[in-house]
Amino acid sequence: MGETIDADLGIMELKQKLMPSKTYLEDEEFVRDVIATTIEDRMEKEEDRKKEEEFKKKAEERRLERIQELELVRIEAAKWKAEKEARISEARHKEVETRLRAKEEARYIAEEARLKAEKEANILEARWRIEKEARLRAEEESRHKAQEESRHKAEEEARLTRLRRKLDSRLRRKLDSRLRKMT
Repeated sequence: MGETIDADLGIMELKQKLMPSKTYLEDEEFVRDVIATTIEDRMEKEEDRKKEEEFKKKAEERRLERIQELELVRIEAAKWKAEKEARISEARHKEVETRLRAKEEARYIAEEARLKAEKEANILEARWRIEKEARLRAEEESRHKAQEESRHKAEEEARLTRLRRKLDSRLRRKLDSRLRKMT
């Protein structure tokens, strides 16, 4: 034909280019075959382009889905990490709380023990004081009784001494009187 056909040439433009040519007029069927082949090629190219676009679109959708899945996994991982950190924090808080409660309880028990020991010491001190007072009273009573007995004994001895003197004096008088009588 002697013509070069641009691949981007539209069907109508191609037809207009071929119609005035001598080849078209001599072999119309060949030209129709060329046009049909060109149309088929273009349709195949268009179909291939559409398939490629569809493939690219699906690939992009899969890529976006993977990105979305990765983002969801990241979000889940972050959520899991935050929950784990919250559990750890709560466990630490409970541990600190338990430790503080244990310290408080130990302090309370120690205070109770101290108060009990103080109370027992006060009771023991009171008992010692009472025992000391009782011992002092007993000693005082014993001393008083000893003094009483000593006084009573001294009075008894004094009475006996007076009686002896009296008796001695009577006896002497009687002896003197007998001796006088005898002499």
